[in-house]
Formats: sequence, C-alpha cells, structure tokens
Amino acid sequence: MQIGLNLIKKLTPVAYTWDSRDSSRVGINDIGFLAQDFNGALYGLPQSEYINMVSINEQGDYSLNLSQMFPIYVKAIQEQQAIIESQATEIDDLKSTIQTQQQQIQDLINRITAIENQ
Repeated sequence: MQIGLNLIKKLTPVAYTWDSRDSSRVGINDIGFLAQDFNGALYGLPQSEYINMVSINEQGDYSLNLSQMFPIYVKAIQEQQAIIESQATEIDDLKSTIQTQQQQIQDLINRITAIENQ
C-alpha cells in the first residue's frame, strides 16, 4: 500500500457546525474533513482507486465515510516510524563522528602541549 503520509499530508482538518443536511445534529459543533477537499487530496495518489470514502448523492451532496482511514493511519505511522528510525541512526552516526573528532582534537592539543614543553 502506497497511500499513507502522502494522503495525510494533503488533508486539512476543519471545525464546522452541522447544518440542515442532518437535522438531528443541526447546530452541533464538530471537527473533521470536507468531503470535497478529501476527494481532491485522493486525486492522483497511487492506489487511490481502491478508496471509496467519498460519495456524491443525486442532489450533489458529498459525504465522507472514514471507516477506511484506519489502514491509512497505520501506514502513515509505519512510514513515520521508518523515518524516525533512519534519523535516529543518522544522529547516532553523527554523535560517533563528533566523539572521534573531539578525541582527535584532544590528541592534537596534547601533542602541541608536549612540543611546547620541550
């Protein structure tokens, strides 16, 4: 699966108040995504044809079914974890290089001091 961070980075969470489309929730504040924006975020991503989260009814109203987001969240977390682990390895390598360089500098200081004391 190639959809993960690519999709997550394109999404824009919004705060909104329910309107007349769902009369049981009118006036209730909520957070989520705009289905139209979500549909646009999917466009052109690899394997987006397998994702059926956005639907449009006969009146042209968009709706968003987020039940398929769980595997995408998991994939994004896995991708982030790989990045974190790669960066941790790079940091460890840099720390080791710095320690080696610090030791080399100290060795040079010691040699200079020995030469000066002769």
